[in-house]
Amino acid sequence: MLKRSHLALHWLTSVRKANSALALTLGAAAIGSLWGCNFYENRLNNPDKEITIRLPWQQADGHIQMQNIQVQGLNSLAKMDGSFAKFYVHPTNRGNSVDGRDPSLSFVKMQGGYYLPKNTFSLELASVYAHLEQLGHVDASLVTDSGLSLYDLNSWPMKVGVRTLFPNPADDNPAFYSSTFDTMFFQSYTRSELPLQVNGGVIAHEHFHSLFQRVVLDPLAAQQSAETPTGLALPPTKFSDFIFESELFKSLRFKKQNTSAPIAEENDPNVAQPYLERGFNEGLADVWGWLYTKDPDFVGRSISGVLGVRSLTLNRAALFSMQSFVHHVETLIKVSEAEPFRLSYELGTQNAGFIRAFLMAGLMNSEATENLNLEKVLESVDYHLTAEKQLAVRESIVKAMEVLRDQYLAVGKSADTTSLVRAFVKLTPKMNQLQCFVARDFLHEAVSGEISCVSEAEAGVFSINEKSSAAASGEGT
Repeated sequence: MLKRSHLALHWLTSVRKANSALALTLGAAAIGSLWGCNFYENRLNNPDKEITIRLPWQQADGHIQMQNIQVQGLNSLAKMDGSFAKFYVHPTNRGNSVDGRDPSLSFVKMQGGYYLPKNTFSLELASVYAHLEQLGHVDASLVTDSGLSLYDLNSWPMKVGVRTLFPNPADDNPAFYSSTFDTMFFQSYTRSELPLQVNGGVIAHEHFHSLFQRVVLDPLAAQQSAETPTGLALPPTKFSDFIFESELFKSLRFKKQNTSAPIAEENDPNVAQPYLERGFNEGLADVWGWLYTKDPDFVGRSISGVLGVRSLTLNRAALFSMQSFVHHVETLIKVSEAEPFRLSYELGTQNAGFIRAFLMAGLMNSEATENLNLEKVLESVDYHLTAEKQLAVRESIVKAMEVLRDQYLAVGKSADTTSLVRAFVKLTPKMNQLQCFVARDFLHEAVSGEISCVSEAEAGVFSINEKSSAAASGEGT
């Protein structure tokens, strides 16, 4: 009896400040299950191909409750090793590959036929596996312009490093995806909020980085390699360098360090491109996490300190202008190459807020007014996204990535801060008035001149109209 009560109290303590409903549900589930059910012999190393595990899971209304989740393709429940994930405890790197010991997890099979994790670590890894399985099914439903689905483009099982050790651990217990190792990494979670490994939005966010890598960054790296006679001899990467996770950025970094190219002049947009790309990547990843959870504040559930800066709600400034972005990058890069990544996350949050508002506005068919409080309208919409609407939104994101990739691949072309917004506008030839207002408001500080919404000949269809500063002032021809 004492051991069973200790298990329940351990679960309650581990999430005590994350979500009171989650804490109560975990405790009640543990106590009720452990006192009210008979135990069956564990089948950890040879589980059924499809088993059920009781896990904390986000409900349609956004609350997290214990729920029976079906998990497929497991080779070993004790290692949580299967078709969708391969875990490495205290991962290390061998060249560009990951190594580490297998986890040793504990479950009990309950009278209802489901498995119950016996400790927090088992619960966390089972949650990651279950979410990656769900995300794999999402990927399989989305086809790229190559004719392959996102699932086929990606590498499975997804490699996941847990209890990752860094020389200088970050205060916010990061989860991140490394393209060099094609691996998702988690540090041990030490905060008293919703564990990152249980947060489906965070897992979806990190998983999206692997998709952006396949759709956008790998083609760019291939083009750069083709343009370099000897290929790109990238320097060895250690886990301490994880912030430089973009292959595109690594190649630029290597060239800068190993050539006699002159230092970039001030106001040179090229110096900002790696940070700009990272901003697009982060913004789309936040949208992917929102779609998966229907929660625009999913990051803050695990790291409450970022709620004011990492949210998909609209109470934020318009997009950076490219001139302003370059200026800030050039100022911060004098401190270190990593410092401007703070701007990347800010730009990503701006883009994520735009995408959520723009895509939801297209699904609402509401008449807009200049004084409309769009965020109030969107509050009631997040948790009413049907599966059909979610698919339509995800398809738009895949197409936007392809537009962005093609812009980068075009000879002599580069992106600017408005590129992602313009990609979605380009993909929406029949914007309704509300969508046009959203695009106009996000662009107005990033463009030089006047920007307005214009009604087209077709009823209910609007387009963006831009006037350059010279034309607006009557200068020029």
